[in-house]
Amino acid sequence: MSHQVLARKWRPKQFNEVMGQSHIVDALTHALNTQRLHHAYLFTGTRGVGKTSLARLLAKAVNCEQGITTTPCEQCTSCIEISQGRFVDLIEVDAASRTKVEDTRELLDNVQYAPTRGRYKVYLIDEVHMLSGHSFNALLKTLEEPPSHVMFLLATTDPQKLPVTVLSRCLQFHLKNMPEMLINQHLASILSQEKIAFESEALPYIAQAAKGSMRDALSLLDQAISHGQGNVILDKVLAMLGCIDQQHTIALIQALAANSPEKLFEICQKIAELAADYQQVISDILHILTEIALLQTLPSATLRDETQRGVLLQLGECINKETVQLYYQIALLGNKDIAYAPSANTGFMMLMLRMLNFTPQSKSTQPSNVILKTTDQTSKNRASKLSAEKLGKIIQNPPKQQKPAVETLSPVAQDWETIINQIQLSGPLKILATHCIAKEITDSSIHLILETSQAPLLTERNKMRLNEALTTYFNKSLSLKIDITADEIASPATLLKQKIQLKNEQAHKNIEKDQNVQSILKEFNATIDINAIKAKE
Repeated sequence: MSHQVLARKWRPKQFNEVMGQSHIVDALTHALNTQRLHHAYLFTGTRGVGKTSLARLLAKAVNCEQGITTTPCEQCTSCIEISQGRFVDLIEVDAASRTKVEDTRELLDNVQYAPTRGRYKVYLIDEVHMLSGHSFNALLKTLEEPPSHVMFLLATTDPQKLPVTVLSRCLQFHLKNMPEMLINQHLASILSQEKIAFESEALPYIAQAAKGSMRDALSLLDQAISHGQGNVILDKVLAMLGCIDQQHTIALIQALAANSPEKLFEICQKIAELAADYQQVISDILHILTEIALLQTLPSATLRDETQRGVLLQLGECINKETVQLYYQIALLGNKDIAYAPSANTGFMMLMLRMLNFTPQSKSTQPSNVILKTTDQTSKNRASKLSAEKLGKIIQNPPKQQKPAVETLSPVAQDWETIINQIQLSGPLKILATHCIAKEITDSSIHLILETSQAPLLTERNKMRLNEALTTYFNKSLSLKIDITADEIASPATLLKQKIQLKNEQAHKNIEKDQNVQSILKEFNATIDINAIKAKE
């Protein structure tokens, strides 16, 4: 079969061809130039980011017949055989299919023998985390002190499953996910060199679908070429990935910004006709909302598609920052909920209606192609906020008026109130004392009258503690007598309650007389919750 898939054909053959892993390439090239090579390397990272490719490049660099170098000649027998996967001293092991300890022991039996052709005997173990615990134990001693002619190259997508004893014996390199922009540029470069016609608008969708994996991106590119009959065409790519044109996604957000249910329903119908993957559509919405929020904060930020900058800037002017964040949160949660909907279509429609109906709009400068409408709910929210501010000011700063008359205390009662404040009682004792009035205070005794409602507090313990507090206050021995009465008495607690009630009533009257409050009540056919009005202490 003469045809070779792009992922294999464009596998890097030199270190300078490795994409997006400069931090690892720099470390390896420095080690090769100074010949400070470790005996065990561990490459970690997600699928398709270059773990095995780097391992093979390193094996080629140390076994090139021209000497240890950062630029293998690609002409000698060793380089050619390593590229073709048939070099006798490069032993590649798929740990996923050889997990048993017997397989590992069989592999290590030949470690002691010198390499047949190359300078190093290289053991490349892929998906090493799949080895069993006994296999790791069998590998430990050799991994720690291998012969000088042996090098171990381990690769895994899940380093957390590796024993710490293995991690401590290896030089670990973590490969990063590829940025979408880098994948986009690399795909365009490959298509140009392959002389395949392509629409540049299609490449960002492939780069996004690859999710940081260059191999996935190249596999999707092969698939897109097949769908496009030798070319990469935007419509074919969208159909292949289950995506929709970004214009539809932007139109959805424009309809939300314009508060237009008719337009929103029309666009949702078009999306349904395209048989799109709704989770992918929601993902596109999240990407656009992220870019709108980014432009609102940093207008000069770089976007995935610079051709959409003008439209996104307009949307950023129409929708305030808080609403963008709310849209994002609704879409994020809706992406999880869509699996529980009766159908993906109804789940997506409900998500759009949730954004439309439960999002307060705010006034802003509106571009010509987006018209925002202020909803009744918006007016109510603003009015509610206004009324709260007005009411707060009225309560905190009531008009100066003559203080209402309240029942005054007798001289003896006034002395008792002073005594209570100076003694600094707390808890049940304070409640007991403030609900009493002083009938008589002499040099040797105090006679108090207690309200019937507080009679349960009159225990011998509380009476004794109150007597002790009074004795300490007057610095002399006193006898305390407390009688209970069913009559209403003007105790300090009762008078304080009356004062607060009168203040609240006055605050209520002030609010009712306020013209701003009256206009709000009239416009919204509202009423005042009397119980919610409390005068400032």
